[in-house]
Amino acid sequence: MRKTSGFTLIELMVTLAVATIILTVGIPSFREFIERNRVSASTNLLVGALQLARGEAIKRGRLVILCKSNSDGTACNNGGAWQDGWLLYADTNADKSYTTGSDPLIQRYGAMPALSITSGGKFDCWVAFGASGNPEGSGTSCAGGLLGNDTFTLCASSLTATRAGRKVIMNTTGRIRTEDTTC
Repeated sequence: MRKTSGFTLIELMVTLAVATIILTVGIPSFREFIERNRVSASTNLLVGALQLARGEAIKRGRLVILCKSNSDGTACNNGGAWQDGWLLYADTNADKSYTTGSDPLIQRYGAMPALSITSGGKFDCWVAFGASGNPEGSGTSCAGGLLGNDTFTLCASSLTATRAGRKVIMNTTGRIRTEDTTC
């Protein structure tokens, strides 16, 4: 008589119980990991856009603006939200208003619907960089002329843990740094 090898019912039940416990603990952590990476990637994209705007302003010797985009990415939308996307353009006539055809579009950035991006008040509508590389903010009225430090705060809608968001901080000379923040 030949002996057959295999798993007993008890061994299979124990294995299934251990796998269930591991998945129950691991899946929420994995979701948080994905959300934190989404916030980090979006922060890097925003920092890159701001650095590109500053560099282009210095290179071109004229005003370059990063503004909130409308839903189809063809115009600035002062009443919109930063997570709806951005337009980066050279403002040829320095009116701080994007004009299709006369203001060269440098870069278009798409929407980030799973995030909220808010400014500290000075960058509510747009951020402009002059030939010197110093930033100017729009303010809440979108009129412009505000110099000084301001921030962008990026938060994932599903993360509420401590240090779940990222803050992009820009000083009056255009230097940018990031740090963790709560949402």
